[in-house]
Amino acid sequence: MREQKRTNFIIPIAVILIALVFGMMMIEPDFFELGERRYKVVDDNSHIIELGRFSLLTPNNFKYVEQEGIDSFVGLITDGTDSIEFDFGWYSNDLTSEDYNLSNERINGRQAVTGFSNTYGTAVHFPNLRDNNSLTVYSETLTEEEALNIFRTIKIANTDTTRWISPIQQSNSDDFNKFLERWNTDSSFQLSRIRFPHEQTIIDGHDGGEAVLYFDKPSDWIHTNLEYKSKYSNGVGLDFRQDTIRNDRVIQIKQSGEDSSTKLTWNLVYEFSLIDAQWYLTSSKDLSY
Repeated sequence: MREQKRTNFIIPIAVILIALVFGMMMIEPDFFELGERRYKVVDDNSHIIELGRFSLLTPNNFKYVEQEGIDSFVGLITDGTDSIEFDFGWYSNDLTSEDYNLSNERINGRQAVTGFSNTYGTAVHFPNLRDNNSLTVYSETLTEEEALNIFRTIKIANTDTTRWISPIQQSNSDDFNKFLERWNTDSSFQLSRIRFPHEQTIIDGHDGGEAVLYFDKPSDWIHTNLEYKSKYSNGVGLDFRQDTIRNDRVIQIKQSGEDSSTKLTWNLVYEFSLIDAQWYLTSSKDLSY
């Protein structure tokens, strides 16, 4: 009788342990196979850190430190002074909710968005990875140049790099380009693609205070030209840039600039959503100060 009770107690524990092991393997399939192979020496000064889902090249005094994630694979890479953190999963930060200056590029065959913020440092985001995952890597302590030099060595494992953008995404992007051309030149069309009343969030960059500007009806709206200029400078202190962040059904256009002669800066975000096969302006933010 006592033996039966002991057996009944052991079985649930075994089931829990098996479930935990299986869960870790789902998040990082190579976790239990890496061991000492996690570090691959490149030369006297650098090594590649293998993390199962991805790898990156760092100075050889940087080491991986395990962290506990709730629903994603997270970790820390540090030399004791400077640190790099990462989050691989369904809900990794896409960098659009903070004050990052964003740029699109491709890193080792993958679509990537790099960003720099005076508050949050330097980051890179890899969207649309296998099984609906994405990867965000960021550092608040490294300089922008140091961080980007490391981030641009990241290689994503077990992915088809020739399919970094889906046919649906490409089609939507093409349609959006045609939409934007008409948006910029046809004021009546622009008004037809805004859902009124429209609320524009205004955030003070100094103290974080927030207000809302209401456009109740089309006559309240001022025509907005979002003609693409990746960078612009008039040579006498006015600098401007525009970035476009593309996803399947949501596209953000971010405009930022500074006029050193007047000390004015601006940071505007326009978000367009695909609704019933048509693009609409659904959100706008003014982060200028």
